[in-house]
Amino acid sequence: TNTGFPGGQDRVELAVAESNPDVCYALCSNGNSATFIYKTTDGGQSWSKTSDAPEINGTNFSGNQAWYDLDIDVDPTNENRVVVAGIDVMMSTTGDVTWSAVTHAYGNAAPYIHPDQHLVYFYPDRGDILFIGNDGGIYRSNNSDDIPSLIRFNLINDNYNVTQYYSCAIHPGFRTDYFIGGTQDNGTHAFDSYGIDEVD
Repeated sequence: TNTGFPGGQDRVELAVAESNPDVCYALCSNGNSATFIYKTTDGGQSWSKTSDAPEINGTNFSGNQAWYDLDIDVDPTNENRVVVAGIDVMMSTTGDVTWSAVTHAYGNAAPYIHPDQHLVYFYPDRGDILFIGNDGGIYRSNNSDDIPSLIRFNLINDNYNVTQYYSCAIHPGFRTDYFIGGTQDNGTHAFDSYGIDEVD
């Protein structure tokens, strides 16, 4: 039976609308990029494409990392409010037809949170509480039922150390306590004494 769902996708993330279980969204990817989003309103008997993968400033929201970070969830109180996550977080309030940036790690189209989103999760029966899990830990929004441009997140980690240094440099002077380290998605840090004592 041909349901209308496309073949040839490497990865498919599904999200069922709690408020209407006949509605399900499928976020697809092929190769490194998210490709498009399909939707069913009859419990999977038939599917139709609702949009291509969202873009931020002309760039695929998954940033060619759909093999690594990709997720989707639906507001449990509103079947038309959908959130997708890749490098950044995008939201549709129109049942996946149009998209707005909620976060933007490498630009100013939306507020910053740490990139590489692996989990988007609405609190059960709450459209206003949304959790994001990424390489930097866990973020929480208490106003995720607002318009996308006004949604804000707070980092809720507790002593969660995730800094990974790719390289470092030590001052060439004899017994000089000055070090610089470059991190993965966490900037460059300079230290001016032995131990963990970052320069402001």
